[in-house]
Amino acid sequence: MRTHHARILLAGSAAVLATALGAAPALAAATWTIRPGGETAAKSGRAILRDAQGRVITRAVRRPSGHGSAARVRRSGQIDQFNEFNGVAALSATDAWAVGNACKSGCGLIEAAGSTLIARWNGTRWTRVSSPNKGNSFLAGVAAASSSDIWAAGTSGGGNAFTLHWNGTAWSIVPSPAKGPASSLAGVAAVSGSDAWAAGYYCPSSSCSTFRTLILHWNGTAWTQVPSPNPDPSGFPALSAVTATSGTDAWAVGTRCISGCGTGANVFQALLLHWNGNTWSQVPSPSTNVPFLFGAAAASRTSAWAVGTDIHFKSVILHWNGTKWSTVPSPNPVPVATLLRGAAATSPSDAWAVGYGGPLGGAGSTVILHWNGTAWSAVKSPNP
Repeated sequence: MRTHHARILLAGSAAVLATALGAAPALAAATWTIRPGGETAAKSGRAILRDAQGRVITRAVRRPSGHGSAARVRRSGQIDQFNEFNGVAALSATDAWAVGNACKSGCGLIEAAGSTLIARWNGTRWTRVSSPNKGNSFLAGVAAASSSDIWAAGTSGGGNAFTLHWNGTAWSIVPSPAKGPASSLAGVAAVSGSDAWAAGYYCPSSSCSTFRTLILHWNGTAWTQVPSPNPDPSGFPALSAVTATSGTDAWAVGTRCISGCGTGANVFQALLLHWNGNTWSQVPSPSTNVPFLFGAAAASRTSAWAVGTDIHFKSVILHWNGTKWSTVPSPNPVPVATLLRGAAATSPSDAWAVGYGGPLGGAGSTVILHWNGTAWSAVKSPNP
């Protein structure tokens, strides 16, 4: 976990819960069923407080040292073992990938022994695939351009941006720019073998008293940082997801503080950035009541979605119509709190949003919402 990121979300009373779904990747399914996951299956019903990258949020926050290491402690008692999936990508009904991390001991603590966790769906079952690590690495997102060109992104054990690549045979670490003393990637999107994006944030100084947005681009040879807007860096701008439809159309979404930053009276607002083929620019958010965005999906240049939670911990879904973003009514299957973590879209009339519902810090349940072209509705989801 990036403790500085957790600090921001805790100050804003917006602890986010990432729920791993052990579900089949078929997007058009009317109902969801639990698929066997073997020893790496994520436990969908477990409620763990997390930050925007899916990390366990702490009750005691310690700033990272000069080399970017960070505390990762838990809310309550020791967890002896914990596996989680934080991102999923599907190429077909018989080829899908899920990524996250596996902890064998000290889970949630500074001394946690963890590693990357990657599983593949073959149409029948999920199986774990060997994946490299750089310290106690953590994967937050995955994107597939083809069956032999897949990216996973997250954070290395040393506290820096971390990317893995699948070439059809094996996963390998691909160097990515180490920006500042600490950096983290929260999402990745792939358009082609020579056009992929990864987004997150970095600290420009060892104190991590401010953030900067971080966007990396893959040109087929190497990852490089691309300049991205940082509206008022003292407002801790950070990106949580990225999606792209072409080389001239991509979105990155996240959160920033617009007033009272660092005072305990923080006011947050959604951060929406767009790539037009030449530059990234900020696009206005439709409302200050949309403070946190954690997932994004684009079906076309005129239909994109961003999902998250509002200041009352109710589901939030924004839609881009090619001209502006607007808030679309969304259900709250669990009235006390519904937080959306991810989104996927196959067409303007077929989109999904997933997340968690339940009291913050308490037992919770998975949430799946579906868009049919007219309205969002809740779909029954597995809760073992």
